[in-house]
Amino acid sequence: MNVAAATWTDDRRARLAVFVSVALVSAALIAFEITLMRRLLIERGHHFGFLVISTALLGFGASGTLLALLERRVRARPIGALLVTALLLAGLLVAAPRGAASLPVTVRFPPEDLGPQVGWWALYWLIALLPFLAGAAHIGAALMTAGPRVGRAYAVNLFGSAVGACGGVLLVSRFPIQHALWPSFVLAIAAALTLALTRLSSPRRRRRIVRICLVTIVAGAGGLTELALPLPPAYDEYKYGAYVQRLVAQGAARRVAAAADPHGYVEIYESDLFHDLPFPNLDRTPPSMFRILIDGDPAGSIFRIRGASEAAVMDRTLMAFPYELLGDRARVLLIGETGGTNVWLARRRGAARIDVVQPNAALHALLQARDAPLAEQTGSVFQGGGARVTVADPRGFVSEIVEGEFDLIQIVTLEGLGGGAAGARGLAEDHLATVEGFADCLRALRSGGLLAISRGLQFPPRENIRLLTTLTEALETLGVAVPSRHIVQVRDYLGVCTIALRSPLDSGRRKRLREAIHTFHLTPIWYDGLPSEDVNQPDALDGPPGSDIDWLHHAAIEVFSPRRESFYDSWLLNVRPPRDDRPFFWDFYKPQATALLKRAYGDLWLTRAELGRLFLYASLGIAGAAAVLLILVPLAARQIRRRRVAVPETPPGATVAWVVVYFGAIGLGFMGIEMALISRAIRWLGDPVVASAVVIGGVLVLSGLGSMGVRRGAARTCRFVTAGVAALAAITALLAWNEEPGSLSVFSGRTALVLLAVPMAILMGRPLPTGIAYLNERSAQLVPWAWAANGLASVTATSAAMVLAMTVGYRSVVLAGAVFYAVAAVV
Repeated sequence: MNVAAATWTDDRRARLAVFVSVALVSAALIAFEITLMRRLLIERGHHFGFLVISTALLGFGASGTLLALLERRVRARPIGALLVTALLLAGLLVAAPRGAASLPVTVRFPPEDLGPQVGWWALYWLIALLPFLAGAAHIGAALMTAGPRVGRAYAVNLFGSAVGACGGVLLVSRFPIQHALWPSFVLAIAAALTLALTRLSSPRRRRRIVRICLVTIVAGAGGLTELALPLPPAYDEYKYGAYVQRLVAQGAARRVAAAADPHGYVEIYESDLFHDLPFPNLDRTPPSMFRILIDGDPAGSIFRIRGASEAAVMDRTLMAFPYELLGDRARVLLIGETGGTNVWLARRRGAARIDVVQPNAALHALLQARDAPLAEQTGSVFQGGGARVTVADPRGFVSEIVEGEFDLIQIVTLEGLGGGAAGARGLAEDHLATVEGFADCLRALRSGGLLAISRGLQFPPRENIRLLTTLTEALETLGVAVPSRHIVQVRDYLGVCTIALRSPLDSGRRKRLREAIHTFHLTPIWYDGLPSEDVNQPDALDGPPGSDIDWLHHAAIEVFSPRRESFYDSWLLNVRPPRDDRPFFWDFYKPQATALLKRAYGDLWLTRAELGRLFLYASLGIAGAAAVLLILVPLAARQIRRRRVAVPETPPGATVAWVVVYFGAIGLGFMGIEMALISRAIRWLGDPVVASAVVIGGVLVLSGLGSMGVRRGAARTCRFVTAGVAALAAITALLAWNEEPGSLSVFSGRTALVLLAVPMAILMGRPLPTGIAYLNERSAQLVPWAWAANGLASVTATSAAMVLAMTVGYRSVVLAGAVFYAVAAVV
């Protein structure tokens, strides 16, 4: 066994070629992973980051099984095996995305399509798995034959992956998604060419020429395919981007501007058919407008007008209602405003200062440019008139605001009708719409200031109840003893306006409130002093049986009473307020709701179910089953067959079990901690794809530094290293996830996380190469088992970490990671 490994590890040129190829393949895989994340976000309107990571790791795990079945051939001719896997990766990077894009998958479908869609999605992920399988087999073959240099080989893999993560983000944030596969393909071809040119395993000139010709053929075929058949985004048929594309195809709309940004791909379209406002004023016809799309989703409208006098359509919308409770010359903050409709409203209401926070720099640049195609038709809405735009993450911006700076804060990112989503956004993290995020907003208000959010009605009610509960607990966080005196909720026939007041509602403001409700023809849901005869009038909605109140007023009564916890438990959907540790505002899933929905809606229950959580559970089950079938079953069958025919050096079953436990534990721990760090990065960076790339790249670089120190005899200290990771993870969970006043940490949560995560990530890079180096010395036949067990555990860890985070929070995910590393230390 060791003779085969020596064929490249003891030759300097071959060693350099293998290390270069491993780095290039690793970079190609991670860049493809980031590209796939962004493609799915654009095409399907859903953040599949955890599932893409799971698919990639399933490929790594399955590669261990493949290497186990081909072990003798790989060890006999390692350079040839590495060349074949690099060529396979290059070909699959071109073929697999096109095959997957041709499948009729969708994230929203009628119940009768459930079975077919499960099948199509399973096939989609199987096709997406293939490039990861080929690339992981390349890396695994290098580790398998690296002998004592396995630590360096693993470090090169991690460094290459880090470069790929950073490059992937740069790629998807600067170029259209149809060109994003080029770098991964070029890197894979470069890896294959590097190996084809090495002389060690190809002493004959003719063989080298054949290999170079193979690389040339694959490079030419793939390059011509990318040039002749680029792969534009294939929007989900129910996504808004698909509707706009149909308008463009019919000649009823045209794209006037587009730009890429790390926070999403921005497109601006114009059409006479666009008259979209979330809460229209029926007294006036809205002006024609441009529509903004970010990653294929509607992100706002831009009035085709030249001044505030032409924006009268905004005067009787729900967004205008909070201005009735303010004085003159208010200072207004619009969080997430895109097209400027709320800027026109603020100007019409005489705002003295208008601040806009927008995380997408590309959108800001398109709207600010005086020579933009739409500047003359929109009155340059963001220029002059007291408006000031800041490009920043909204949560980070409000946390830095001076206390008492604004009179009105309007969270535009939460505006919308909200109907028809079917829980598809349930897996999305929103770190502004949490108790801590709303508390930061409330701190930025002066004593008479307002925080306002307008959201559509849903049945059964969920989003507006959660807004109420989250604002209530945010007020209590600030020391408000009676939050019911600080909350106002009103509704019309389409939506609800929820307002939190920095100061209690006094008699003067209560009078103005009643006058405004009458003027706007609204129905009051809650305010301090609301007369019982005004409840559920004039637009009556259903409520508790035997009463005249609606369900929203019933919810407010329960939330402001000592029965709040029992109300949370009894309500059909989960309306507990989200917190920074569990920032899933759009997740309303409750296990018991599924059975009730089936009884109430029969075969149509899926149209009312929370699809995000159901999709997560389904993906966990499918990924786990696929991992067992593709990884454990073939390896177990091979082990049984070898024992039956008495193959020499076959390790006993107990030894195999301990290897599986050790490498499985570090796989579960590593991915659990990484998933939690990604969530924390989303909190600070605002975008899931960018956060995933930054965390993956950073952890890989630091882990690579740790793995470079692996030498002979490192197994003696391995238990202390894994125990150190466990201890650092536990401390991180206690300190870095606690930003509340009076916490144990003397640093901020961000500082504590950086100080603890850096040494932890360095140590996390040592247990796997140390274990593989130990097995290479003692029982090399177990290396594929180790690679496969680590992949199997990592596959299930990504989805399981999401389940645990959505149930009990990310702090518990980090603590679970600490437990798994402790188990590895014991083993």
